[in-house]
Amino acid sequence: MSIVPRSLMYKSGGMPIAIAASRRTVKVIPEAGSSKYNPNTNNTIRIDLSPSLGFLDCHNSYLSFRVKTMEGTVDHTKECRMDKNSMSWVRRFTIHSSTGSILEDIDHYNLCVNLLHTTTGGTQYSKTIGQMVDNTGNRACRNAAMANKSGAQFNSGFDASGILSGEHMLPLAFMQGPMTIELVLADFKDCFVGTSATDKQASYEIDNVELHASVLSMSEEYNAKFSEQLRTRGIDLSFNTYKTHVTTLISANMDLPISQNSASVRGSYHVLRSKDKYNSPLYDSLSTYKSGNLEEVMWDLGGQLYPTQPLKLKDDGVTSLYSHNLQSWNMFRNHALGCQVDDTNFWSAEATQQSHGVTKFKALPVRRVYGTWVANGSKAYAQYGKTTSAIPDAGAVAGTFIADADLVGAAAGTVLLSQAQMALLRAARTIAQPTMLFPNHEVYQGVTMTADRTVELTHMVQTLHFVPDNPQDIPLVDQGMRCKIGYRTEPPGEASDDGDVDLVSTLNDYVGLTNLASGGSKLGLDRFYSAKPAETNIAGYSENNYDDKSGVVMYAGAPCQVAWGHTNTTDVAARHIAGIGIPFVDGKNRPILSKRAAVAFEGWVDCIPSDEQFYIGNSFETFNAENSLISGSDLTNATPLHVRLTYKDQTEKTEAEQFFENMHTQDVFTTFINQDAVLRMQPDGTVISSV
Repeated sequence: MSIVPRSLMYKSGGMPIAIAASRRTVKVIPEAGSSKYNPNTNNTIRIDLSPSLGFLDCHNSYLSFRVKTMEGTVDHTKECRMDKNSMSWVRRFTIHSSTGSILEDIDHYNLCVNLLHTTTGGTQYSKTIGQMVDNTGNRACRNAAMANKSGAQFNSGFDASGILSGEHMLPLAFMQGPMTIELVLADFKDCFVGTSATDKQASYEIDNVELHASVLSMSEEYNAKFSEQLRTRGIDLSFNTYKTHVTTLISANMDLPISQNSASVRGSYHVLRSKDKYNSPLYDSLSTYKSGNLEEVMWDLGGQLYPTQPLKLKDDGVTSLYSHNLQSWNMFRNHALGCQVDDTNFWSAEATQQSHGVTKFKALPVRRVYGTWVANGSKAYAQYGKTTSAIPDAGAVAGTFIADADLVGAAAGTVLLSQAQMALLRAARTIAQPTMLFPNHEVYQGVTMTADRTVELTHMVQTLHFVPDNPQDIPLVDQGMRCKIGYRTEPPGEASDDGDVDLVSTLNDYVGLTNLASGGSKLGLDRFYSAKPAETNIAGYSENNYDDKSGVVMYAGAPCQVAWGHTNTTDVAARHIAGIGIPFVDGKNRPILSKRAAVAFEGWVDCIPSDEQFYIGNSFETFNAENSLISGSDLTNATPLHVRLTYKDQTEKTEAEQFFENMHTQDVFTTFINQDAVLRMQPDGTVISSV
């Protein structure tokens, strides 16, 4: 049998002609005006969809609005931004019929839409289209949006709504009265990162609210047939929506009942948020989640187990849960889709053993790059406070420093060598081999000169650097991820001292470390290659590995040139290291210093994932991705849903040693039940819903 390829198939008459219709875009203004909405005194926006609009094309319709902080209520010298979705300000989304009945109601709509966009929208969208129109950009983009006194304008669809994002066009023309969209504004702390101005309560405004309704006017012939069907049988429109349940977890082993009544449940999604980050003005609390060190999860719907055996998350078991989650969104094995949830931010339940080559901490890295670590000690920086003398002459003794008066524009005590000063040194005597010249304004470890002026240490790195063995590995150390030091031979003398003080920073015209000149902190590098420092009795020191602002986790910076070398001395082996290196800072963005004047050792970088995008999802569909069928599972009072959760035994090891924060009883656990529903237009034009 012969098959004719589609490219060789022809027909007469071209494409079929669609029914007669015309399209237009209508701006719909809220009933109380377009501006001056805020969460304190005017927190509800109502938009009427009038029958005069005709047929509403939900996919091409969108809400346009401007978000800005209320004048004088926010301290804009500090961070200020809205969460990662333009609809983060919508606490509750409701649609009412003209008779007042509720057609759709989604509580915590802002959390739902943030989860929806993060999991089903790829980074290609979030960094391009979404960044411009939907507020999906990074912190810098969102901070910039609120830096404008007029705020930022966004255009957003109602993506979590089943009615306003469905496949069908809404036949508004045949409804008895308007359909009303109601949006309740969230509190500032729920959807913003920001600091209140002095004697003020931080707040924001929503202005210039307009619904750009894309509507169609159909032909008289089509309207007549639609009207006939409506009068005789009514019209049913299928959609799926979300129901919200909020609870707290009271123990590490929970059999959590979900109260819901629906004939068809497509899936459930669960998010745990830290008590310290929920409704916090310091965190993006709608898009920052936690795992709580979840070890096992299973669903029970009317005695039917999903899956039949619990999903176990220890030792990289999150891979199975991640695949399970993709199935709940019908994204599994679809190679055309992307997701912002990946191996860097989706994790739970640490390893039962240390990974190969590590004897200090239990955590599975997701990136490992080999090379050489280079660091300088706080003593090098303490030289700034030493007394200086004149430029050394031929009779100068060892340990002489450069005079302040001879350094144009330099601060008192600064140890800098200009090219002119180096010329004086070279003219007076010959520098012993290896001959290395100081670049202009190079900071270095003391100008230790022997009787013949031998330079002991010629170059310094400004903070801890890592030089990969393979230059192609440089971009593989991801900026922004938590990292730990791996080593082949543990560097001696790098244990933190008990009772010593932490590095002290002050914020004046610049950030300075104020206690280096007086000897400095004696915190060793052990806190970056172990589970916690050797000594933890350090005032003001945060030792928690899971804390993203801790002094025991470090973050990579942008690659830069490293040139580091010295001659052989009594306590530093002869070595010269050069190439492209990666600088590191601790969780408080401070330089990482060794205890000795100079340290270099071979090892690797371990990048440790976070759990900030961790969530749980399960599908109850029988025919996945088939939207034309009612295929969800029955969930009624007779067939209750139970979510069985098992978290890490919190006595296994102290929380300070963990890389993921334990579940706490004050954490907020939010569940979204995705269910099928029906919007029914009755013969008299009134509208009811199965929700």
